[in-house]
Amino acid sequence: MNSSNITSSTHTNSTEDFNPYPGYSNGPLAIVITKITLITLSSLATLVGNVIIIIIVLRNKKLWNSTNYYIVNLAISDLFVATFVEWTYLVGHLMHSWPFGHFMCVFCNTLQGVTVICSILTLTVIAGDRFFAIIFPLMWRETKARTCVVAILVVWAASFSINLPLFLVMDYEEFVWDDGVSQNICWEHWPSGEWQRRYSVALFIFTYILPLVIMIFAYGSIGRKLWTKKGPSAKRKDSSNAKEKAKRKVIKMLLVVVSVFAFCWLPYQVYVVVHEFLQDENKLSSAARKQIVFFCIWLGYANSAMNPIIYCGFNENYRKGFAELFSNKCCPSCLRSDNGHMRPHTRGQSSFGNQTGTTKETPRNILKMRTVEPEANASLNGVNRCDQCDDHLDFKPGLIGENGKVNNLIVGLHDPGVDVSSV
Repeated sequence: MNSSNITSSTHTNSTEDFNPYPGYSNGPLAIVITKITLITLSSLATLVGNVIIIIIVLRNKKLWNSTNYYIVNLAISDLFVATFVEWTYLVGHLMHSWPFGHFMCVFCNTLQGVTVICSILTLTVIAGDRFFAIIFPLMWRETKARTCVVAILVVWAASFSINLPLFLVMDYEEFVWDDGVSQNICWEHWPSGEWQRRYSVALFIFTYILPLVIMIFAYGSIGRKLWTKKGPSAKRKDSSNAKEKAKRKVIKMLLVVVSVFAFCWLPYQVYVVVHEFLQDENKLSSAARKQIVFFCIWLGYANSAMNPIIYCGFNENYRKGFAELFSNKCCPSCLRSDNGHMRPHTRGQSSFGNQTGTTKETPRNILKMRTVEPEANASLNGVNRCDQCDDHLDFKPGLIGENGKVNNLIVGLHDPGVDVSSV
């Protein structure tokens, strides 16, 4: 990706004998403050939001599937942007110089291109994975974690390979003007302008337009199957209907993620291509061009902060994970006593005591005695886990009843009336 966005200044030769430092203006103070605020908010939101998304996925086994593995990869890519790229770009932009040296010049410019391409390739992989899972369910097998890891590594390798030309042409120069003023310049030193134009156009077509076309086709096909499926839905099993609704929710979330990504990076992509072919300095002032570039770049950075909001907005598991992460309570349904009031809870410990069976039976805490079929009871093995909060449920040793049934007294966290066989 063309990284002239991070370049603090461009260096042009002049035929004049004396070339003083031209001087640059950041405009009114209000504009400077606005830029600092936008980048700061974007960086903080990206860091906090994506770290939370990664923690939620790692803690919740329900989210251990291919789609969420790829979402974690997107989050990692966005974290790189916030950690290394955004703040260095802001400093170079306001100082009109690159104060971070040669290594950071090459690293930050290359990293931005790598993360953007990694994001769109990951979104394309997700679209392909969902396409085969829904359109060809008989041929598709659930993607294993090892396969996801391999796919993610391939995506990162491809992203680095595509940005290899940029890595090779990035250059750092300490330039001294004729009046003695020094300026550190981070720029793309291409052999010729034609090579730079070809590279920019190729990136635009093969790493932006083509992936979007593939994703539009994939999600269009998925949408036709999920939303226009014929047949009497009333005769379908409830479980099938629930699965289809869940699939639709996931597809809606992914469509929003793709649409927001395409929207946020479109202005910058268009600017790069247009700038390569229309470089008439007289049509657009340097100050105006500088403001346009900043807006295009910031909008792309803002996409990294929007993704966690989209995940939580469209996915109930992410919302629950977010609520649990910032609460001392496990989950409302798990902490409600018989009288409907909330009760304190110590993680990993039942309301009665430890998990060794030591209990203090008080009327308030004793939960309903339930009769469990032997098949269901066999799966419990004395200890089970709460699906909502991943805490242990403690069971008092079974009381053998008639007809081979076992009466278990739940002394754990669930509400009275919870179907134990479904836990």
